[in-house]
Amino acid sequence: MYVLLIFALLGAACVWTIWKEEERKQKIEWVIYGLTALLFLIRFSIGQDIGGYAWMFERVQNPFSEVLTSHMMRNVLYTLLNYLVKITFGEFRWFVLLSNVIILGLCTWVIRRHSRNPVFSMFLFIGSGMLEVYYSSGLKQGIAMALYLFAFYEFLPKKKYLLYELFILLALGFQEISVVLIPIPLFLKLVKPFQKHPYRMTLIISAVAWILAWFVNEYLIYFEYMITDHTGYAPVWTHLLAYFHRRSFSYAGSAMEIVFLAGILLLYHFADKKDWKEFRYLEIITFAYSCVLYFLCAGYSIMSRTSDMIQIILLVLVPNLVHELPALSKKAIAFAGLFALNAVLLYTDLHVKCVQVSENEVFSISMERFPYVTVFEKERIHAMYPPDPD
Repeated sequence: MYVLLIFALLGAACVWTIWKEEERKQKIEWVIYGLTALLFLIRFSIGQDIGGYAWMFERVQNPFSEVLTSHMMRNVLYTLLNYLVKITFGEFRWFVLLSNVIILGLCTWVIRRHSRNPVFSMFLFIGSGMLEVYYSSGLKQGIAMALYLFAFYEFLPKKKYLLYELFILLALGFQEISVVLIPIPLFLKLVKPFQKHPYRMTLIISAVAWILAWFVNEYLIYFEYMITDHTGYAPVWTHLLAYFHRRSFSYAGSAMEIVFLAGILLLYHFADKKDWKEFRYLEIITFAYSCVLYFLCAGYSIMSRTSDMIQIILLVLVPNLVHELPALSKKAIAFAGLFALNAVLLYTDLHVKCVQVSENEVFSISMERFPYVTVFEKERIHAMYPPDPD
């Protein structure tokens, strides 16, 4: 299966970049990154939500009125982008290509300017879930995450808070759960207390998270009923409320989030922090915030994706933290753990995708027969997702 093979090859390249850190050549790294990015840039991704997105593309006619009447088309900028591509190019495959360009383009811009190891960042892009969950299926959130990643690294280090919030407003136009990104600049107030007492702050944040999680999981549903008993679910703004009916606590997901948090704290503990600036501490606090959000929404599997929205910063944060480990042995141990964790995540994502696509679409795929389709293969794409007849 080609995605697993690419992941393994990038893992080997990461070992080389870490082992030969002082000698490695940036040009070679960017050739590896560029070839991998190009492969996925022109790919027509197959995912469980792509059929729904194709349906939206074929039916959009008036984006400004439909965002007020259709739950599927409720995200105004996403619907508007669909409409503009439809009237310009006419086919959904070109919308997929544009989505690829936006997501990969913004991620590459940030990685180029802020990551100490671009191959490592691409390795995480593929293994962490960004590729097969959001880039390949959840396009709305994928675009919103890329906008946030750009705003976080381009504006917050320079304290350009207004520009940051403007980009978050753009992200809101693609995915409403981007609202959780708005308060992040306020966490700069926590940097000094965290610098002085990192573990005490972690314990306090954890305690607050558990208390809030208990409240959300026990009582939030009653507030949802209070609203929908009066309004029903017809208004598009109630779409998010329906997610709170689907209670499904994931022990595996919770355990994975705890592993993520423990791993980042270990990297933080062992990293050489002598040259750290305020923004690096903000990255750590922001990641902790994502974990808090996960446990607040852990009882609602779809809502727990709010943490994924924020954790895209790991594409830059993790390679930089590993780079700052003072000993090669520690870097090797850290990468071994990251390789194992991301291999499990990628395999799980691919397996789930194969099952869901085979159940919901008119064609079936498997781990062994996972097709690579480019946006230029018109007949194959139309066979999988037939366009509406003229």
